[in-house]
Amino acid sequence: MHKSIFRFSISFVLLLAVGLLISCGGTDSKSKNTSSSTSTSTTTSEAAKSDASSTSDSDEEVSDAIASSETDTVQLDPPKGKGEVKEVDSDSDDKEEEEDTKAKKTASASKSDSGTSTQKEVAEKVVEETKALAGKNGWSRMDTDPVANEKPKAPASTTKTTTDDDIMEWAGGKSAVATEDKNTRPAPPATKPKVEEVKEKVEQVAKPPKPELTDPLKPFFNATDAFMKKYVSGGLVSYSSVNKSELDALLKSIETMDLSKANNTGKQAFYINAYNICVIKNVLDNNIPASPLDDGNFFKAAKFNVASRTLSLDALEKQVLMKLKNDARFHFALVCAAKGCPKIENFAYRPERLGKVLDGQTKKAMDDPNFIRVNKKKKKVEISKIFEWYAGDFTQGGQTILGYINKYRTEKIPDNYEVGYYEYDWALNKR
Repeated sequence: MHKSIFRFSISFVLLLAVGLLISCGGTDSKSKNTSSSTSTSTTTSEAAKSDASSTSDSDEEVSDAIASSETDTVQLDPPKGKGEVKEVDSDSDDKEEEEDTKAKKTASASKSDSGTSTQKEVAEKVVEETKALAGKNGWSRMDTDPVANEKPKAPASTTKTTTDDDIMEWAGGKSAVATEDKNTRPAPPATKPKVEEVKEKVEQVAKPPKPELTDPLKPFFNATDAFMKKYVSGGLVSYSSVNKSELDALLKSIETMDLSKANNTGKQAFYINAYNICVIKNVLDNNIPASPLDDGNFFKAAKFNVASRTLSLDALEKQVLMKLKNDARFHFALVCAAKGCPKIENFAYRPERLGKVLDGQTKKAMDDPNFIRVNKKKKKVEISKIFEWYAGDFTQGGQTILGYINKYRTEKIPDNYEVGYYEYDWALNKR
């Protein structure tokens, strides 16, 4: 593309120079005019060829363009008012017109001689300036090294035509015609939606730190857990080893505990632990009897302060804990200080794992052969009287007691087995 534009510009300049030379011989006859233009073109071509041989390969293209311009059919009209040729009628016998014509030819010849040298100098100067301009822009080696001398390509356009301004622009000059392609204008910067801006502002605002939630039940659970691990082992309690000051501290926590912010599960865990601690306290207050029944009214007579309420062990179980949730699994976590009860554990019940622990306690009791006594030969099973005393808790929803046992038991008991109750062991669960 660059080569074509350059060739066109050189051809245009040289043709303009040739036209000026032709106009110099306008008053001569047609034969003389043709001869003059031919000699002038030949002289200019020879000069261009001579210069081209001493410069570079690109100058040869200039000479080729000059030679081709001589053979082109493009004809330039001479400038108006200068060098107009009038045809002389050779058949006319008017002597006056011949004399006038001769006089004009004589004047034109003298004028042509002086003007021809001036026009030649102008044409040669134009050629030299064009060559210098080509060398200045680094186009002399375009044919031999097109990659190294490649110029930026003009913006593609399907409707725009090449003009003089375009030629000047690619030759190193400044064009008066704007060549900016409207289709390549940068798009306006995208603006963020208002919703996103508001969201960013909200995120930038520092959020106030959340107040640290303190669980008032946690210290009690920790103290109870430490107490049970210290004095309980193998389902038995070392009553004689209990430190009374440690026990009194736990009882004080039970008495003053604020359950207003505790959830239902937290309250259940609290009351289970409180019940077992109060049972140990009652055993010690009765001088560690052989059986809790020795007191005569072990579960109803003694009163304890539990969460600002005065309750007996029986009331704590039936009127408080079972009112929160009538869950039969509680019977395998509450220990009445007798060996006939499910074994007491050496840990505290916590709300975060209460459900799983209760399931584990119930399953352990159902698989205990001393708690559920199966006789396969007689097809009979003997169970604790706890199932008899609290039958309503185990038969909720219309299920049978045997059905409840099989729900947690690993080895299921056939439905055709006879169910009976063995005598409850009220001996103190001490070690």
